[in-house]
Amino acid sequence: MELNDFGKIANECWRAIPTHFPNVDLGAHIIMPNHVHGIIMINDAGATPNVGATQCVTPTTVGNRPKGPKQGSLGAIIGSFKSTVSYRINKQFNTTGIWQRNYYEHIIRNDREMGAIWQYIVSNPVVWDTDDENPLVANA
Repeated sequence: MELNDFGKIANECWRAIPTHFPNVDLGAHIIMPNHVHGIIMINDAGATPNVGATQCVTPTTVGNRPKGPKQGSLGAIIGSFKSTVSYRINKQFNTTGIWQRNYYEHIIRNDREMGAIWQYIVSNPVVWDTDDENPLVANA
């Protein structure tokens, strides 16, 4: 996959995730023309549980509600990545609205699954010409 300027920024920001989140290791990743695939491994070893923290926040929860995702969570990592990419692209190219609203996550539970997902990610560019995510295929 040959990256355009936006893809190069996204790739740089992806590779920088462990710099900003020291408890994160990255696995396979690929920046596609209109989406990103990547494996994020969050190391919780030595994490101290937040004693007394609200486990569930609902609209009826009284008191201070947390704003945004929990610090160091997958949501915080993805939010930071998308925000940084958006900021840099907007600053350099005056372009906004590059991301879809949410993201898809999947918990990898064993080595077999890790291998299959890793292979899917690294082989994704090979099938781009027939991928449903490819706008040229979807509109054909």
